[in-house]
Amino acid sequence: MKIIKDGDESKRVEKVVEFVCENCGCSFLAGENEYSLKKRYLNGKTFSFEHTIATTLCPNCTKLCEVFVFSKCY
Repeated sequence: MKIIKDGDESKRVEKVVEFVCENCGCSFLAGENEYSLKKRYLNGKTFSFEHTIATTLCPNCTKLCEVFVFSKCY
């Protein structure tokens, strides 16, 4: 199977993302305008991964929180 055109990532991401703060331990929900999406890449000898991560600040302690949204393997 071959992908002819990549889809829109913003349509695959849920509008509300649940975060858990590693610093204070609180759990909170962030709406689509309250987090940003970042990509990280991992390249091996025979494969490559593209991870999409949602990041936001904890409303309780203001530390940066991250959660994996989805990954793509090449």
